[in-house]
Amino acid sequence: MKTKKNLIFYVVLLLVFTTIGIISSNINFNDYHRKISSWLSVPNKSFIESNDIKIIKIKFNKEDNQHFKRLFKDYIPELDPSKENANSKFLSYYSENNNWKKNTLTINSDSFDVKIKSHGRTPFEHKFGKYFSLSIKFKSKPFPFFSKRVNFVIYNRIQLSSEILKLLSSKFNLYSPKFELVSASVGKSGDYYYFIEERINEDFFIARNLPMVIFNDNIDGSLIYNGNIKTTELSKRLIKELKDRDDLSFELKFQIKNDYLNFNESILKKNMNSLKQFFDMDYMSRLNAFRTVYGSDGHGFASTNIEMAYDTVSRLFYPINHRDMISTTLINCKYPYEFMDSKREKIPFWILLDSDSVFREKTSQQVKIFLSNNNKNSVKKELDSIHEFYKSAYNYEFSYINNVFDGKSIIENIECLEKIYN
Repeated sequence: MKTKKNLIFYVVLLLVFTTIGIISSNINFNDYHRKISSWLSVPNKSFIESNDIKIIKIKFNKEDNQHFKRLFKDYIPELDPSKENANSKFLSYYSENNNWKKNTLTINSDSFDVKIKSHGRTPFEHKFGKYFSLSIKFKSKPFPFFSKRVNFVIYNRIQLSSEILKLLSSKFNLYSPKFELVSASVGKSGDYYYFIEERINEDFFIARNLPMVIFNDNIDGSLIYNGNIKTTELSKRLIKELKDRDDLSFELKFQIKNDYLNFNESILKKNMNSLKQFFDMDYMSRLNAFRTVYGSDGHGFASTNIEMAYDTVSRLFYPINHRDMISTTLINCKYPYEFMDSKREKIPFWILLDSDSVFREKTSQQVKIFLSNNNKNSVKKELDSIHEFYKSAYNYEFSYINNVFDGKSIIENIECLEKIYN
């Protein structure tokens, strides 16, 4: 009864503050809404204990508090990605001052020397009220999580999407990073949930026993041809990155340089026969079937987001699923190959692959295999299980999901595809 009264009180409080926020022209409503919502997002202690969730603490000294407060002083949390230009003042200061800070991180009762900074070069929606995402570097082994450096992403940025992405990726046997839910207190922010995100780096491939490398440190985007940057310029950037790779032999660097150039040239010249030589077509057809069922809008494959691994033995390229795969409802599941990238950036290699009838047929076969092993009811049951798990994570159920991806689009896509293929 007490919990019910508390909930009613907080809901009324939320409505009052929301109304004030709408009336006042001097208040940024998005920011105001996030602050109020963040106050009500209280982790459930019994959930943490029963699921053995790690408890993390990072304390800030006075200088750290001032640093992070100033870092986000001009941040405007826009819901529409097209309005990110409103943050030009914030990004100007942020890019120059987001530096690594020494600190101590405590996991349960174990302490680790770390360096921390805000996560993301342009951290869109990586701040929720007083909580914000971090990048963390551990000083020495053994590392408590996946690697020396991990992403420490606020719950509100990911919510259920990591679990749903993991579920769908596993059904198509695709590579994707792992996430671990933790409870953390950062500075004066109080307890909140974060996801420890596995970075797609050398340790990612070692953990999976894959002879792969990846080049994704370039601030201007990936080294895969995207229709805007010349292939010669991409080669120059690759050579610059290869100079810093002491773990690669001269011969392997030469091979990588040539394969990247020829791969990009095949996309530029729209040479499907050449492109096929650089892809594991079985993997790519499974990935394309995933795109179809998931309703990928292309964002995760955009030049600034794509994670393209290169297998040094087979000399093939493998796109890897990750957090920025955005799901939407299929516009036309009878012919789904055009809609994927229409809302964002055009992806040249997908356009070329999707134009090939043989590849489309391989994709259709993979979709049929998926539908033979899954249906909308079985997948909905799995999604419901994810929802139920996270519903119990908070004292107030509405905090577990906040107007973001809930998996409904996937069920709608499966329902549509079942009519076509069954």
